[in-house]
Amino acid sequence: MNIAIITAGGIGTRMRHNIPKQFMEIYGKPLIVYTLEKFQNHRLIDLICVVCIENYQNIMKNYIEQYNLTKVKVITLGGETNQESIKNGVKALKNICTDNDIIIVHDGNRPLISEKIITETIEATKKYDAVSVVIDSEDALSIGTNNYLEKTLNRNIIKRLQTPQGIKYNKILKLYSDAQKANITNSVTIAQLLNDLGEKVFYVAGSKLNIKMTTPEDIEIFQFILKLNIKY
Repeated sequence: MNIAIITAGGIGTRMRHNIPKQFMEIYGKPLIVYTLEKFQNHRLIDLICVVCIENYQNIMKNYIEQYNLTKVKVITLGGETNQESIKNGVKALKNICTDNDIIIVHDGNRPLISEKIITETIEATKKYDAVSVVIDSEDALSIGTNNYLEKTLNRNIIKRLQTPQGIKYNKILKLYSDAQKANITNSVTIAQLLNDLGEKVFYVAGSKLNIKMTTPEDIEIFQFILKLNIKY
C-alpha cells in the first residue's frame, strides 16, 4: 500500500491568526482540506493518516464526512515537534502497514502539491527506500550572525527541502529506533533525520509553487493561484 501521513499538528504563530493555519478557510474551504483532496484524488494513494493538533480532531472528523474524504482512515494526535508528530503517525499505522508499504509524509499546509510530484515520490521510494522532494536555490545564500555575513555558500549544491518525503515502513521504524538511541529528538524532516544518522537521501524535483503556508503573504499567493485557476 501507499499511505500518506498528513501533518496538521502545528499552531502556526507566524500566520498571526486566531486559529491554527491549517484550519483557516480559503474561499469557504479549510486549508487542510485542499491538501487532503490532493491525496484523496490520487490514484496511487490507498490510505491517509492525519496527525492532528489537540482539540481539533472532532473538527477533522467533520471535514472527512463533509468533503467525502473516504481515504482518511486514521486520525492521531500531533506531538510537540514535527519529528514527534510524524512518529505518532507511524505508530498509529502499526496494525495497518507491512514492511514494504510506502509512507508519504506531507505538510498539511502545502496545498499546492501536484499529482506529478506525488507520483514521482512514490515511484522513487519503491526504488530507493527513502526520498525527499527538493528545489534548487536560485538566491545567493550566506551564513550570518549578529548582522554580519560570514560566509557565502555555493548555491549550486544547495537544495531547499519540501514535502512530500517518502520512506518504506520498515525503514522508518528502524529510523525512529536509531534516533532514540542517538538521542535525536528534533529533526524537522525525515531527510534531515536520515542525514543526522549518517545516511544519504535520494531526491526528486519539487516545484516553486509547492509553497508551505507559513505567513499571510503565502495565503495571498495561494488565493491568487486559486482565483486565476493557475495549473500547478
